[in-house]
This record gives sequence, structure tokens and C-alpha cells, in this order.
Amino acid sequence: MSVPPSVVPPALRRDAHTDRVRALLTQLAQDLADSALTNRALFERLSASLALALDALLLDEDERVAREREHLLATALTTIDHPIFILDRMGVRYANPAAAREYEWSQGELMEMRFEQLVAGQGFREGMHEADGLRESGVRLSHDLHRRRDGGEFPAAVTISPLIGHDREFLGHVVSVRNISVDRRLEEQLRQTEKMVALGELVDGVAHEINNPLTGISAFAQLLLEEELGDDQRESVRLIKQESDRAKAVIKDLLLFARKAEQGTAPVDINDVIEQTIRLLAYPLRSAGVQVDLQLDATAPRIRGDSQKLQQVLLNVIGNAEHAMRGRDERRLIVRTTHTDDRVVITTVDTGIGMTADVRRRIFDPFYTTKPDGLATGLGLSVSYGIIHAHGGTIDVASELDVGSTVTMVLPAVLSDRL
Repeated sequence: MSVPPSVVPPALRRDAHTDRVRALLTQLAQDLADSALTNRALFERLSASLALALDALLLDEDERVAREREHLLATALTTIDHPIFILDRMGVRYANPAAAREYEWSQGELMEMRFEQLVAGQGFREGMHEADGLRESGVRLSHDLHRRRDGGEFPAAVTISPLIGHDREFLGHVVSVRNISVDRRLEEQLRQTEKMVALGELVDGVAHEINNPLTGISAFAQLLLEEELGDDQRESVRLIKQESDRAKAVIKDLLLFARKAEQGTAPVDINDVIEQTIRLLAYPLRSAGVQVDLQLDATAPRIRGDSQKLQQVLLNVIGNAEHAMRGRDERRLIVRTTHTDDRVVITTVDTGIGMTADVRRRIFDPFYTTKPDGLATGLGLSVSYGIIHAHGGTIDVASELDVGSTVTMVLPAVLSDRL
């Protein structure tokens, strides 16, 4: 059975080629035997030398191809945009430039470390013991928390595959790391959106059923207040009227949460809306000792939407910031606008008490509030979430306990109507 040339080792291919060249030259010399004896002897002497020369050329060609392959592999590892490590039992033997960028160590520093130093927790170390059993079977995927040089951490999906030599000798592991922070954030936003849609459909139906009888109660209470009543009776009816109106206000907020906001017909200057909102809140902010720092981008394009609903969002966000800063030594609120080519970004930064990760995950849930009973319904941020998303935008909150919170709202710009 013939063996394809591609699977024959280079050394054997060279030996076979040398033999063929020598045989060809010898045959040529035999064919020239009739011409002259000296010519035949000359060709016989030259055949071995020519065969060796051709063998050397073939060897150089194989080395050139090998070097090209090595260069191609090195180039590929260099241009891959996520961290790649090659590990042996001593530690990191190779780290590509993307690893240096992600972990904020130089390539040289990474190659003097053990990979476990980059992983927060014991998950990877345990996983490597499991991966030792993958010398024959393939790769393993794990999810770990990784640590950068400055102590910052990020979630990572890690693919570990065995590195096997030509003689089936186990050489180490190839580890591929992918930062999945963005994926996690998108998944969280998707879950939040799906939850809001489901709640919105439920709330819309319930709110209508409750709103109609509440309207009747409020109307009849108003009629009773116009009658001749005793003091105790009037006070009781007044309370009925007050509480039914308060319930109606809650229902109104629920309907705002459940329904998509109607898109405005005119562009909105968000800087004007912010300035107007700050003027409306000037007294409570001043009374609370809050220093307001407006950093508004005068070149920001307009956005399309309902200015009153956008102002409601700002009232909720700034009101929450003011409440979070009560009792703090430093009470500073930054309201900033910036823009990209097609987006306007509104950012509020406060020096409040901040919040835990669990609280931050729940702040957009309807009826969830950390304020004392009677001070809030827990609908402010959930309504704000619905309004911003109805305008085609996003709202996100970042917070650190005992440091403060940052609320970021991103809205699409009206590109044809710049300021």
C-alpha cells in the first residue's frame, strides 16, 4: 500500500529523493557510455555530489516552511483579542499581548507567574486537577472570577485544553480566557426587561379594575363633603377622600409603568429639562445642604420624546440621590450630559450611602423601596425604567456602599436637529 507523501516524515522523503536523483544520474551516465568513457566516469563521480546538494536544498526548504509555520502561529497568538496562556508544570510559559492588556501585567511579568495567581478563589486550581485527565479527551470549560493587577475582578469563561507533543507526551495546557462582564450585564438587562414586560401586562389589567371603583369612592366622598356634616363625620369623609385620591395616584403610576410612553412629536433639549428640574428642586436640595454641579454639554443633540415624562424620571433620580445623602458629611450631586454620534448620555453622581449588590439588583422592581414606610411607594424607579425604555434608551445604576451611586441614562439622539 502506498503512503501519501504528506504523511511520510521529511527525513525519509529526503533520503528517497536522494536515491532517485543518484539513480537518475547514474542511468544518464550509463546512457552516455557509448560517447566517451571519461564522460561516464565524470557523471558517476558527480551523481553523489549533486544528490547531496539537492538534499541540502530540500533541507533548507523544509526549515523555511517550518519557520513560516512557526511565524504564522506566533502571529495568530499575537493578534487574538482575548487572553491566551500556555502553561506547564512550572507556570506560565507564554502569555499573548491580549493577556497583558486584560490583566494589566506585562507579558514578561505574566511569564514569571503561576496562572493561579490571576484567579480569585480555588475554582481554577481544582479545575486544573480535573483537566489533567483531559490529555486524551479534549477541553473543559469553567467560569471563574479573575483578578487584575490593581485588584479589580471580572468574570471569565476559561477553556482549558491539553497540549500534547508529537510522541503523545503531555506538555501542559493551553488556556483561553474570555471576559464575560458584558455578557453578564446583557443577560441581566434582558431578564429585567422580560420581567418588566410580564409585570406590565399584569399591572395594566389590575390597575383598570381598581381605578374605576376608586374614582367612584372619591367622587361620592366629594359629594358628601358638600353636605351638612358633623365634625367627626366630615373628618371621616375627608380621610376617605384623601386615601382614595392617594390610591388613585398609585394607580396612575402603575399605569405609567405598565404602558409604553407615547413618543413626543417635537425634539427635546435635555439640558433645558435638566435645568428646569433642578430649579423645581432648588429649595429641597438647598435645605438638605446638597451642592449641585451641572456639567452640561452645550453641543449635545436633542432627543425625541415626552419632556414631562423625562422630567418625571429626573425628579425620581435626583430625589433618590438627595435622600441617599441625608446625614452625610459630603453632599454633592453631579448632573452631567455628554453625547456620541447618535446617543445622548445623562449621568448623575451622588455622594450618598450607596447600596449593596442585592439592593442594586432590585431597585427597578415595582414596590421595592429602602425608604421608611409612608415616604415612597417603590414605583419611582420602576416607572422611570419603563419611561426610558419606551424612549428607546437604557438606564443603569452603579453603586458602592458608603461611597455613592451613579445613574446612567442613554437616549437616542435626533441627528438632524442639533443645537
